[in-house]
Amino acid sequence: MLRSLAVSIVITCALLAGCSGSPAPEVRASSTPSKSADQQPDLNYTSKWKPLDSGSPGGDVVKPFLVQPNLDQIGYSKGDRSRAGAERFAVLVATTYIDARKNGPDPEEFMRNVTTKDFPAPVRDHLIDDMNLQRRGTLRHFDDRSQGWLRSTVIGDQAAPKRVNIEVAGYVISEPFDVHSWYRTRYDIVWQSGGWAMADFSDGKFGPDDTKVSSASEANKLWGPGWRLIPAAKN
Repeated sequence: MLRSLAVSIVITCALLAGCSGSPAPEVRASSTPSKSADQQPDLNYTSKWKPLDSGSPGGDVVKPFLVQPNLDQIGYSKGDRSRAGAERFAVLVATTYIDARKNGPDPEEFMRNVTTKDFPAPVRDHLIDDMNLQRRGTLRHFDDRSQGWLRSTVIGDQAAPKRVNIEVAGYVISEPFDVHSWYRTRYDIVWQSGGWAMADFSDGKFGPDDTKVSSASEANKLWGPGWRLIPAAKN
């Protein structure tokens, strides 16, 4: 019994990228620019969780999650210099990062395509490590049938923002291990060189199995105002 419990805890930690939470330890420096899929990731690593205080008022209706978006779809979303455009970019980045099923983009190529040139190297290493780890085991992904949540803070001109900080919350599942949990991530998106790019990232879990958050009446469980619904990809 105790061994089964320990295995379940390890699997859940792996699914949630090292049991990140709030507060979380500081980012550790890395001496290597990237990691290969054969190197062992540090399961105790987590980016420091930096939730938004609130979301900017208003905002367009958020488009549904896509099932396994590709780099072309992410690329098309970069050129819309609006709050909705930044949000769409962030949702596609979130979906791709979380999705560890087959046929996803190479993690290093993915990071090169979605991040700024000065994106923090330790965080880059963490994300690449985590994507490689999940593909070797959990095969986690957002539940295509579940709704998600998003909120954003606009910095600069509301009509043509220079930065939009975005939180995405979704229900993550791993079929091989029958593990389910709500997972919340933050993406700081900036406009540079004619398109959106991710300037920073942090993560913090909530759950597991907190299915109550799927109801709009329970959105206050996401700690603060400004949350808007992300429709499910599948009915």
